[in-house]
Amino acid sequence: MSTIFALFATLGRILLSASSLASLSAVAGAFGGSVYLAFGVPFLLWYACIILRERYFEALYCIDPTEWIMAENDWGSNQMGLWMFLLLLALFCAVLHWMVLEWKLREI
Repeated sequence: MSTIFALFATLGRILLSASSLASLSAVAGAFGGSVYLAFGVPFLLWYACIILRERYFEALYCIDPTEWIMAENDWGSNQMGLWMFLLLLALFCAVLHWMVLEWKLREI
């Protein structure tokens, strides 16, 4: 039973990470007006965060997207800190997307 729970927890972390990257992609596409920005920004952010953590900020594991999925470090009891972080990140990205869309609609 714990294996199934771990599988669903990993799936939930993947979905929350993907939703925040998708919202950032939509923000870049709406703000820049380019499909190429919308396609490229998630990949750039993903690998930039990994490179920053591996090369410069080794102790700052919260900026590493692979840590968001694997949850190998200490995030509190039952990884609640990670869940809070991912939910707030997804919410922040969704609000940012909403603000950019409102701004673009005022221009029309």
